[in-house]
Formats: sequence, structure tokens, C-alpha cells
Amino acid sequence: MSLISIASTHDLRAALRQSEDGLGRWGDLRFALNDPASVVLFVCDEAPASFATFAPRARRVLVVTEPPEFRAYPARFLAQFGVILAPFDMEAPGARVIKTQTGLMWWHGLALEQGGLRINSLLADLRALTPAEKSARLSVVCSAKTKLPKHRARLAFIDRLRARMGERLALYGGAFAPIADKAEAITPFQYHLVLENNDLDCFWTEKLADAFLGWSLPFFSGGPGVARDFPEGALAPIDIHDPEGAARVILAHMDGGAYEERLPLIAAARKRVLEEHNMFALFARCAADLPPGRLVEPEPVRQAFPAGLWKTLRRRLVINAG
Repeated sequence: MSLISIASTHDLRAALRQSEDGLGRWGDLRFALNDPASVVLFVCDEAPASFATFAPRARRVLVVTEPPEFRAYPARFLAQFGVILAPFDMEAPGARVIKTQTGLMWWHGLALEQGGLRINSLLADLRALTPAEKSARLSVVCSAKTKLPKHRARLAFIDRLRARMGERLALYGGAFAPIADKAEAITPFQYHLVLENNDLDCFWTEKLADAFLGWSLPFFSGGPGVARDFPEGALAPIDIHDPEGAARVILAHMDGGAYEERLPLIAAARKRVLEEHNMFALFARCAADLPPGRLVEPEPVRQAFPAGLWKTLRRRLVINAG
């Protein structure tokens, strides 16, 4: 069984539940976290400090999970990778940039507790999950973040929508009522509001995946590339910069019983999340196209912003702000 390493400064242990055995198997591939022995390497945003690999440059893949406003990579860092998976166009001379959603870890079926994450659903459980009895209401999970313009716009939109819909809108998340498992905010509802923090072409996240996993019809605000990834009608696009127009779209779908009509489309979209857009399925397809090769000695993987540099940058920001 071929071994593939996923290296990251993010804690991705809970993502293993999305594999076929819950331990990293996908078909005839075995994925391991931060394993230096493999000769195929996927780096999610950044590898841990002092990480080394036997994978040559052509077999190293950078997986970009944040919009450029949050993280911009220096050219020297990008030069380590032969392939880059990103949800937007990037300048990376010498690398093959594949514009795609990047398989962010699902949160439906994960409970956030004081000691960490508790896994409530494995891939097999999610595959077997059938639609529950659902209220014909709309739910949303939203943070209180205000850093980006879209952060601020979505909070303003929710306020407008709450005034319009009253109790037909259930509010959850850091900005509203806390929940342990995101399934609590999706499974009981026919409709779910998915508000991404940007409108980049291929950028959709676990927010959308979670809605489908919970058998809800998403009202989606985000990049137009989502139309290429799911069947037409499986989600309803809205423009939160036109609050009145978005509210009309939402209420027309809900009052017209769109959920029952579109349940087969939701099922098809859900299958794509589980089997095609899943992190492991995405990485397996990418790995199949990589050329053979192996380094004789392990080579260090540089970080984009080593700890010392981060301290310097933070110091400069403080000085400039003063």
C-alpha cells in the first residue's frame, strides 16, 4: 500500500475520520500525518518546523486553504513545490497551479469539547446517514469575526434577515448561540445559510460541505465556481450585498417547498462531498498524476514564515501602528 504524507501546522487528526477506515486509508493508498518516510507530500498551508521529506519537488503539493488576505506566500517558499492546489489564481513560477476547492476538513459530526475534539461520525456513518425529520426553518452558523469586508457584510445581512424572518431563522455559532457539534445546527433544519468569507472563484469550504452532509438545502454566498462542483439546483445562490433580493430568494424557496422538490439533488451533491470533494479523494486524484521519484537523503521543508521572522514582523507592525 502506497504511503502519502499530509504535513501541516494545523491539527488534522480529526480529518482521518473522513478516510475509509478512519485511520487514513483511501483505496490502495495510506495517508499519514507528518510522516517523513513517504515519497509523496501534501503540505496544508505550512509544514511543521524542522520537517524533512524524501519527496522530490515534483512530488510535493502545496494545499492552500486560506484566502490571500489571510496568508500570502513568499516566492522562495512556493519554489519548493511542483504542484499547488488553490481556490484562486496564484503566481508560482515553475509550479503547476490547479485551481480547485481544497478539501477542507468537515465539522459536521465533530464535537468541540474542553479537552479537544470528539468524533461523533466516521465516513461510514455519514455515508449511511439518511434525512431526518426536519423543521421547515432556516439555520445559520456564523462567527463573530469582522476582519474582512465579507465578515462584516455577512453579520449585517444576518441582522437584516433576522428582522425579516423572526423565528423562522435559527442562529448558532460564536456570534449567537454556541453549539458543540455543527450537526446540531443543520440536521434539524431543511434549509441552511452558507456565508463564505470571500467570493473567490473556487473557494467554498466546510460550511457548504457540512450543509450537504446534514441533508439541508444551502442558500450560498460565495464564489461562482461552486456551480461546477455540484448539480444545478442543489444549492440556491444569494447575494448578501443585496439583502432584500437575497431575502426574496430565500423566502420564495421556503414558501414554495423547495426542500422536498430538491431532495434528490441534495443527495447527489452529498455524494460528491463524500466521494469526490473529500480531502482524501482530492489528494488521491492529484497523487495519481505525479511523476515517480525519490530523494536519496531527506530534505528540509522550509516554512513560509519561520517563528523568528513572525516575531520581527509583529514588532514592525506594533511600531508602525504606534
